[in-house]
Amino acid sequence: MQRDRQSAGMADLHHGRWRAWGRRLVRLMGPALLLIMLWRSDLALVARTLARAEPLPIGLALALALPFAVCKGWRWQLALRMLGARLPLAVATRLWCAGFLWGALTPGQSGDLARAWCLRRSGLPLRLGLFSLALERCSDLALTLAVALLGGLLVWSPTALQAIWLPAGLVLAASLLLWRLPWLWQRLIAPRRSDGLPIALDLRLAPALGLVSALALSWTYLRIGLVCAALDLALAPGLLIAMTAWLALLGPLAPAGLGTRDALLIVALRAAAVPEALLLEQALALSALILLLNLEQMALGALCALRLPMPAAATPASAEAVVPAP
Repeated sequence: MQRDRQSAGMADLHHGRWRAWGRRLVRLMGPALLLIMLWRSDLALVARTLARAEPLPIGLALALALPFAVCKGWRWQLALRMLGARLPLAVATRLWCAGFLWGALTPGQSGDLARAWCLRRSGLPLRLGLFSLALERCSDLALTLAVALLGGLLVWSPTALQAIWLPAGLVLAASLLLWRLPWLWQRLIAPRRSDGLPIALDLRLAPALGLVSALALSWTYLRIGLVCAALDLALAPGLLIAMTAWLALLGPLAPAGLGTRDALLIVALRAAAVPEALLLEQALALSALILLLNLEQMALGALCALRLPMPAAATPASAEAVVPAP
């Protein structure tokens, strides 16, 4: 029997090593794709494309970094309020900016979890911070996936109907998210305290969380639309919506979205009927401008991270946030 246990332990160790190597390969996939694209592209043409870019749309996209960050901080503030904790909007925004920096440097944005640690230094339980991030990510993932599918439908829809389908689709996506939120909470992410009492989830704030999530995605759509306009890329609204959503979904697979973003842009620009002779260079130029937006956001996060940790910034969850088990 002891020999069987040793064999099982060795098998688990073997599988663990394979999983670790698999994760490393996933992390290297994006940079490897980028290196191949750079090797096959005309870098001089990429540079000329960027040099011809209109500065005004790029400047507007860069100027929207702060309201975009405030919207993200507002969404996280609502997620914390749903769990019974209060955090000032300025602090939530500053923590989100720092978390964006840490997340951009790690695959899957895992570094963003450091926000929960900062909340712990501010007086909130670590578990509460982690569950607020899970709630925020679940709402963001569900809405972004719905919008990605909606954008795909809009690509093949008549242009005259796109102005009607877009708001209707956003409302439908938000409604589906809010309808399934109680089930997701009870079955998947309902937190338990060490004494066995569940932390209450204030579902009255769920509509506000869904609307702010849609607003945050709209800011991303606007910023990417501006950099596309700077390169004189005429993308249909449905294609731009789908591209924005899929960039948000698949970009975090590699640090800073390197490689994965470029591959997605090639697919999107091919659908926009960009000539094959210019496809790779246009995708790399657009990716460089999107990377510029990310670098600006990371620089803002670095400035915010210099002021962390922040003591006495948050209000711990009150006793009203804990409800007795039935």
